[in-house]
Amino acid sequence: MNAKYVLVKSYYGLGGDLCVLVGAMRFAKQTGREMVVDWNGGLYGRTPSGNLINEYFESPHYLTPSVLKDQSLDVFPPHWKPYLDAPPLTYAKDLDLTVSRPEEVPPDCHADCVVITRDSRRMTRCPEDFAATAQSLRPVERIRARVEAMMARMDRSRPSIGIHFRHGNGERKVIPPDPRWFRNRINARLRSLGLEPNQVSLLVATDCQGVLEYFARHYPNTFATEKIYRSNGAGAMHVGRTDLNDEQKLGLADEALVDMYALADCSYFVGSKGFFSLFVMLVRGKRHTLLYEGERLFNQYEFTDQFHPAVRDPLLGAALKRARQPLDGLFVRIEADQRNLYYYHDLVFSTPIDNIQISADELRTMTRAIIDRRTY
Repeated sequence: MNAKYVLVKSYYGLGGDLCVLVGAMRFAKQTGREMVVDWNGGLYGRTPSGNLINEYFESPHYLTPSVLKDQSLDVFPPHWKPYLDAPPLTYAKDLDLTVSRPEEVPPDCHADCVVITRDSRRMTRCPEDFAATAQSLRPVERIRARVEAMMARMDRSRPSIGIHFRHGNGERKVIPPDPRWFRNRINARLRSLGLEPNQVSLLVATDCQGVLEYFARHYPNTFATEKIYRSNGAGAMHVGRTDLNDEQKLGLADEALVDMYALADCSYFVGSKGFFSLFVMLVRGKRHTLLYEGERLFNQYEFTDQFHPAVRDPLLGAALKRARQPLDGLFVRIEADQRNLYYYHDLVFSTPIDNIQISADELRTMTRAIIDRRTY
């Protein structure tokens, strides 16, 4: 067999899949390999054509995974060989197959098929090296039309600021960014332009309707692309959506892609840490972009009597339940002689450890602090 291939297999949200794709495209061009992209069976389901990526992009055109069937292939990494045609939900349970990066392929690798499942580490350090590759992707007409309609609604005669706010909406391991940080950056840009809040369009891409409403309260010309939000605190919009069929999952990918390209078309962009904002930044190239500086993932889930979710706390959790306050993201730490309530890492309320009842005034103080921080 003369042809050499790069097979892209990834199981992320659309931003992650695209960043893996961009790194693999650059690697394929450098090594003279043909691109095969297999997104089927991931977060966005399957398509009868067998090539999910062609549902979203006109060019470049990629080979379908079927070209790898019935061939005796030499594969790198070698442990990938039995899984070339396996959907993500199957292979993810067997081995850690999600860490194959372009820079980990040996320079003298002559394998028939190189599998790439992870973005290049150089992408965040040297984004300018990957921008042209990202910009070579051309979305299909239905996506381009929705982006153009969105930008027309926003009035292109006004400066625009795109916001990607990855909230999590109750997702277990995601810390929402601090909305005040975003507002500070927006207001600094307005001051530098000599503009008032009503003289700029704000495009907000978020997974939480409460976030959209928060920005709309402060900026009158706030816009969002059309999407169906889950109820506040109900969890991620895309990850783990076993309640959706393949057609509905494809619709979620449409929403994400429209958001990314509309944000890339804004005059300025302020994003969250993560693949989604990274891809937007690559498409934007050298246009003005800022990314949130704070921590985004929360992994401290070794619960004890001294540290536990608020839902388990007989005092603070019970009081918040009576007030019908969502408990996602709230944790209780017993520290010295205090029972402290945290919204992830932020202390929002404290009461003496021997307190056995929360007063109405304390409950109002506690809920006000939570709402101010969480946005819903």
